Amino acid sequence: MYCQLETLPQKEKKYSTFLVTNKHVLQNLRIAILRFNPKTVQSANHFTESLIDGNGIPTLTRHPNPNVDVAVLAVNTQILNEQDLK
Repeated sequence: MYCQLETLPQKEKKYSTFLVTNKHVLQNLRIAILRFNPKTVQSANHFTESLIDGNGIPTLTRHPNPNVDVAVLAVNTQILNEQDLK
């Protein structure tokens, strides 16, 4: 996971969170199952994430250099916070 601080015009702080992985892990997949642990002692929650939107456009960003094995997927932390996940 990677978080990036974005400063808004009102000097309000906002963080964008991303899952960073190797490109080959997600190669040729249309969906990924993401697992997040709760903050309490409960079973983990699983989320199915589409890697291609309804228009056939990838929802993740792959490094353009084929020799660099990195891909990035944005994570909606609002859902994680609402469900008390970490």
